[in-house]
Amino acid sequence: MDFKDKVEEKEKRRKARPPELTVREWISLYDLLRSARAQYPDTMYEDLASVLLTTLSVEHHPELYRLDGNKLWDVAGDHFAWDLLSAPMKGKMSPVELAKRPKTLSQLLCIYNQDISNDESLRTHGFLRDAIAPILDFEFLDRIEDEPDYKEKYFELLAMQKHSTPPPLRGESYAIKREELLIAALAVISQNQRDANKKVIPTVTELLNQIEKHASAFWPHSKQLPMSRENASKELGFALHLLEQPTQNIECLREAKKAKRKSE
Repeated sequence: MDFKDKVEEKEKRRKARPPELTVREWISLYDLLRSARAQYPDTMYEDLASVLLTTLSVEHHPELYRLDGNKLWDVAGDHFAWDLLSAPMKGKMSPVELAKRPKTLSQLLCIYNQDISNDESLRTHGFLRDAIAPILDFEFLDRIEDEPDYKEKYFELLAMQKHSTPPPLRGESYAIKREELLIAALAVISQNQRDANKKVIPTVTELLNQIEKHASAFWPHSKQLPMSRENASKELGFALHLLEQPTQNIECLREAKKAKRKSE
C-alpha cells in the first residue's frame, strides 16, 4: 500500500466514525480481557493479553482510543502531539512527564500480574465495539458477576484528581520554609526597633535564639523552626552578611546555588 492509498484509507476510516463518539460505543482493554477470561476461565491473563496483542497489532489494526471523563480520544493523535512536544525536550523530561506519555498497545498489554484490577491504563484505553467485534470470536460481557462496577469509582477518582492541589516540589517546599524563617527574622528585628533596643540587628546566634523563643507564635503547630538550626543559621548568616560578600547580585548568587546543587 503506497502513501496515497494509506491517506485514502485513513480518510475513509475517519469519515466512517460517528461524529460524536460516546462511551457506550467503546469497550476497554480491561473489559476485553475479562470477557476473554470468562470464555476461557483456565487461561492466564498474560496469555490472553499476548494473543490479543498479536491479533490486534499484526493481523488487524483497529484504532485505539483513550477515555478521558466521558470523551474518547484517538491515541494516535496523543502520540503525534507528544512527539511534537517532546522532540525539543529529548533527554530532559522528568519522570512525571515520562509517566504521562501515552502508552503503546504492547506496553498496555504487557501483563505479568494476574490481578489486573488495579491497572488504570487498561480501563482508560480500548476500542470501538463495532470495530473490534468482528475480529474477536468471543462475546463481550457488559458486566461480569464477580466484578463490581468501577465506572462510578473511576469518575469519582478523576474528579478528585482535578480538584486536588498537587504537593509542592522538593525545592519549592524548602523555599517556603526559608521564606518563613526570613519573615520571622524581620519580625524580630522590627520588634527590637520598636523596643528601642540598641542592638536592633543582633548576631546570627542571638537572632536565632530570639526566633526560637517565639517559635510557638510563628509556627503554632510544630512550635519549632521549619528547618534544622544549622541550616537556619546558614540562611540567616547569608542574609545578614550579604553586603560583605564579593558580589551582592542576588540573581547571580541564585544561579551559583543552582549550579552547586546540580554538582552535588
